[in-house]
Amino acid sequence: MGFVQGESRTQGSLFPVSLDELIGDDHLVRVIDLWVDRVEVGRLGFARAQPKHTGRPPYDPADLLKLYLYGYLNQVRSSRKLEREAQRNIELLWLLRQLRPDFKTIANFRRENGQALVLACRAFVGFCREQSLVTGQLVAIDGSKFGAVASKRKVISKAKLARERERIDARIAQYLVELDAADRSEGDEAVPDQAQLSTTIARLKHQRDNVISAHALMEEMDVAHHVQGEPEARLMKTAQGPSRVAWNVQSAVDGEHGLIIHHEVTDEASDNRQLEPMAKAAQTVLGQAELTVVADAGYSNGAQLDACERSGIAAFVPPNRAINNQGDGALFQKDQFVFDAQRDGYCQCRFKTDTLFRRLPI
Repeated sequence: MGFVQGESRTQGSLFPVSLDELIGDDHLVRVIDLWVDRVEVGRLGFARAQPKHTGRPPYDPADLLKLYLYGYLNQVRSSRKLEREAQRNIELLWLLRQLRPDFKTIANFRRENGQALVLACRAFVGFCREQSLVTGQLVAIDGSKFGAVASKRKVISKAKLARERERIDARIAQYLVELDAADRSEGDEAVPDQAQLSTTIARLKHQRDNVISAHALMEEMDVAHHVQGEPEARLMKTAQGPSRVAWNVQSAVDGEHGLIIHHEVTDEASDNRQLEPMAKAAQTVLGQAELTVVADAGYSNGAQLDACERSGIAAFVPPNRAINNQGDGALFQKDQFVFDAQRDGYCQCRFKTDTLFRRLPI
């Protein structure tokens, strides 16, 4: 019977297929196209929103915003990859009307319109709310550790700087001894080159000055370590295993459909101080006077909860308590109690006293 055969590449057609016929009526790119067309990019602060009458015509920032959103939704971040996709991807050929911006244009657009892109994301959240995709009734906050590009070998700590300074001081002392020996030498004895020794000592002293400056800067910034190449990243413990250079990405998600309404990239390894800023940012994006948020025990912080309450934010966070092994009167854990059905109460089972806690009426 043979194989299923496709049409010949040279086959002509009386009615050629258009790009619009290749894109489904409910395709995501149609949503991007319609939403960007209804947004006034000039009011959001995008550069070159109004073209000049002289010079070469620029790309419409609305078209580049469509390309950026498409890349965001399809996890294509590289400017060069977006350039290639715009040349071969049927969805982008339709979305951009066969425009093919180069990677420099794409990169410059993202670099010059950072704040405008943030405002565009907020406007999109508002659009989702108009479509009942975001209700704002309940917001969940959580953090995730995203690995940085730099490796652990690029991490510089205060202890490492101290060891490096000791090593440089030892080498300087050694070269000074050799330099003194060269000064005392007489005759044709083989001695080190004095000029070379002086140059080496000067270079080592310069390295020592850099180490001292780096240590002083870390003291001034009050940081425990510094990452070369990614100074804003930090060494963090992750769920995957040992610590690594990473970022702590905070996300606020609407409870209706799980859509992210706000995110923030932080360099704090702990979530302990992220509840208030994330909850207030979500409140601002949603434009609500009151908000209900939930988070895990990692966000347990009395000062943060109090600040949220003063801002009209009801935060539900379980207490982050360690098990009381000392029996010193501190709060007990729930696993220390068992339910006694006969007496309709809970017994404190881990101690000699059989204290009974009656069930409270609901």
